[in-house]
Amino acid sequence: MRFVVAITAASGAIYARLTIERLLASPCVSEIALVCSRHAREVMAHEGVSLPVDTRIREYANDDMFAPPASGSARYDGMAVVPSTVGTVGRVAAGTAQSLIERAADVMLSKPGGLTSTEAAAANVPFVAVKAIPGCETCNAAFFQQHGMALNAQSDEEAIAFAIQLAIDPERAERMRRAQRETLPAHAAHTIAQFILNQ
Repeated sequence: MRFVVAITAASGAIYARLTIERLLASPCVSEIALVCSRHAREVMAHEGVSLPVDTRIREYANDDMFAPPASGSARYDGMAVVPSTVGTVGRVAAGTAQSLIERAADVMLSKPGGLTSTEAAAANVPFVAVKAIPGCETCNAAFFQQHGMALNAQSDEEAIAFAIQLAIDPERAERMRRAQRETLPAHAAHTIAQFILNQ
């Protein structure tokens, strides 16, 4: 099996390392295409995280729109953006892919802030919530999981397992996408605009 692992400059680089280690531990994985955003390596260095070295890992520049992960014909079995910034999610949601990561995204791991969670659902990207801070984030994670729009990981290992499951199980990922489409109001922006105009 062949996977893409993308790393953005969001905090939580440990999740990227754990995802890659878990994939490399499987004898079924023949290739990992690694794509790092412009500042991802700086964040990894700041957090003291290094990535595994293995001959099955092939790194591509995030600005290389001709790299194999940019095309569906490359037939990767799945992709995870680990961790993901809100900006990346927003650009995926808007369909304005400016980089290889944004063009190829399949699964997102991130803290369940209100904006991040909603952008993931609006982008229709399978979402794994990690390290929720008690309060709003735990409420967001619970709400999104209860409605089938996200998986709420209780540990680092569970987060990685969830991401891999979503990346390799298209039916499970599609169930989550369907829940996102059915739960979020389809015309929320129009409804809000109408409300404001009618005041």
